[in-house]
Amino acid sequence: PGDYTITLEVSNAAGTGTETIEVFVNIGPDPGFMALVNGLEAQFINTSANSQAYEWDFGDGNGSEEAGPVHSYDTPGDYLVTLSAMNECGTATITDTITLNLAAPVANFTVSGNEGCAPLTVTFQNNSENADSYSWSFPGGTPSTSTAPNPTVTYETPGAFSVTLMAINAAGSGALTRQNIIVVGGPPQGGFEYATNEATVAFNNTTENADSYLWMFGDGHTSTETSPEHTYSQGGDYTVMLLAYNECGTDTTQQSINLTGMAPSPGLSASIESGCAPLTVTFGDGAEGTVTSWQWSFPGGNPASSSDPNPTVVYEQPGVYDVTLTIGNAFGENSQNETALITVIGVPEASFSPEIQGLGLTLTNTSSGEGLSYEWDFGDGTGSTEENPEHAYAEPGEYAVVLTVSNECGTDTARATVRAVVSGLADESWLEAFTVFPNPGSGPFTVRLQGQPAARLQLNLLNVVGQRIFRLEDSFLAGYWQGLLELERLPAGVYVLEARAGERRAYRKVVVE
Repeated sequence: PGDYTITLEVSNAAGTGTETIEVFVNIGPDPGFMALVNGLEAQFINTSANSQAYEWDFGDGNGSEEAGPVHSYDTPGDYLVTLSAMNECGTATITDTITLNLAAPVANFTVSGNEGCAPLTVTFQNNSENADSYSWSFPGGTPSTSTAPNPTVTYETPGAFSVTLMAINAAGSGALTRQNIIVVGGPPQGGFEYATNEATVAFNNTTENADSYLWMFGDGHTSTETSPEHTYSQGGDYTVMLLAYNECGTDTTQQSINLTGMAPSPGLSASIESGCAPLTVTFGDGAEGTVTSWQWSFPGGNPASSSDPNPTVVYEQPGVYDVTLTIGNAFGENSQNETALITVIGVPEASFSPEIQGLGLTLTNTSSGEGLSYEWDFGDGTGSTEENPEHAYAEPGEYAVVLTVSNECGTDTARATVRAVVSGLADESWLEAFTVFPNPGSGPFTVRLQGQPAARLQLNLLNVVGQRIFRLEDSFLAGYWQGLLELERLPAGVYVLEARAGERRAYRKVVVE
C-alpha cells in the first residue's frame, strides 16, 4: 500500500504529450493483540495495522469497540477472545485464548490499644487482600478463635500473647502471625527479704512487675527506694510493710523483725547557737531509745563538763566553741561531736590608721570584732560605709576623721585629725566663678572660670594621693576661660581640679563615675 504517481506519454510526427495522475493503493486490515492478565482483570494491547475501527468479543458475553480496553471477568478460567479490525478495504479477525487464575489471598491485620491492664478488650482490624473468609486464633483470649472479619477479644490474665490470621479464597490461603502483640499487665507480686546488722536492716526487694514502692519501717519512717537500708533508733519488734505499685494496681507485703542489743544514738541540740558575751546556752539530747548515761564536754564554757541530760552553760569570752555529747546504755555508747557549734560575739573595738598625701586620704581599718559595719566621717561633711575607704579633700586644712564600728553586741568609735596640704596658697578672692559640670559625671566635663585677668592659667587634675595626672595651660588675659576635660578613660573615683594663676590657686572636687 501507499501513494503512487502514474504518467502517460504519447508521441507523433507533430511532437510528444504527457499526462500524470496520483493514486493511493490500500490493503485490508491486519489484526493483532496481546493480553496482560492480573487476577481476574485483563488489559488488552492492540497491535493491529491498517485498521480504522475495532470490535472485541471477550468470550464471556461482553465486548467493546475501544482500541485497547480493560476488562474484568467474574470467574477464573479460559476465555476465547476475538478482535475484528476494519478499514475501507474490509474486515479481518483474530482469535486467541487467555487464562485467568484467581490470586492467592494476603493476610494482614492491625490492632490498637494492644497494651493494658487485665481484663484487656481488643478489637482487631482486618486488612487482608483477595480473601473470601477468615480464621483467627487467639491463644489466651476469649474467644480463642473466630471467623469474623474484625473480631473483639478479651484477655483476662496478664501475659504476652500472639495472634494468627488465616485469609482464604478459592485459590488457597495466606496466614500472618504477630508474636506477643498483645501485652496484658496485672498488679505487682510483692515480696522482700532482709538482713540485720545491729540496728541497721538491709532490705532486698523481690517484687515482680512493679513501677514504684513505699516502705513503712514500723517506726514512723518511710522510704521510696527499691531496696533501702534503715537504721532503727532502738531495739524491739517492728512490722515492716512494702507497698508495690504499677498502673494495674497495688500489692502489700509485710513481715515482722526483732532488734535487740542496740546502743542509743545521741541527738545533741542547743537553745541558742550564736549571741553576745556572756552567752547562756541550755543543751538537750534528743536521743531515741533508752539512755542511762550522759557525758557532756564544753571547752571554753562554764562548767566545762556535765553529766546532766540538759545542762546550762555560760560562755564569758568571745570565740567559737565545740560541743561533744556521749550517751550510753547497757548495749554500748555513741558520741556526737559538733564542731564550731557555739559562736560568742564581743563588743567591737574601733581603730584605724590614716595616711594623707596632698589632698588625698587613705584609711586603713584595724578594728576588731565579729559581724562589723562601718560608718566614716571625713570631717568635711562627707563620709563612707566602706571598710577601707579613700577620700580626696577639696581644700587644704585640718579635718577630724571619725570611725564608728557596730555589731549586734554594741558600738565603738575612734578619732584622728589629719592635715591636707597643697603646696602654694589656696585663695579664691581672685575668682568670681569656678564651676565643673556635670559633677559627678562620666565626662566630658565643662570647666568655666571667671575672675581677675592673668597672663597664664594652669589647670592640674590630681588623684586622691596628690599625683598630677593631667595638665593644661592657656591665656587668662580676658579674665574668662571655658573648656572641656575629656576624662572618659580615667577610672571611676574622686579627683581634685587645681586652677593656678601665678601664686593664686583654687580647687574643685571632681567625681568621675
